[in-house]
Order: sequence, then C-alpha cells, then structure tokens
Amino acid sequence: MKGSPNVIITCKIPKELVEAIDRFVEEGVFSSRSEAIRYAIGELVSKGPGGVEVRRWRGGGGKKA
Repeated sequence: MKGSPNVIITCKIPKELVEAIDRFVEEGVFSSRSEAIRYAIGELVSKGPGGVEVRRWRGGGGKKA
C-alpha cells in the first residue's frame, strides 16, 4: 500500500486506546498517531478474517463480533 493516496476518515476511539497510542509515539515507536493507527489497521487487514479474534469496543470492554 505504499505509494497509495491516503484517505481521511473520522472515527471515535476509546480514551484508553488513544493514551496507549500516545505512549508509542512518545517512546518513538511511531512518529505520529496516524502512523500507529495505519500500522495497526494494516496488521489487522493483512491477517484476514480468520487470523485474529475481533472484538467490538464498547466503553473499553469487548464483545466478540
């Protein structure tokens, strides 16, 4: 997907996840929140539907999808 044009999307993310992403950025693992989120989504998509256990986030808890 390198070289592909980026598309801006808007989504709501639980505060706890944003704080975790911010820690990755502060530690230099990623250069920005956007980079961290692109990486995470890329990992999820590359594994396909059978490669991960997907949970829906509702107020920080999870329900199997």
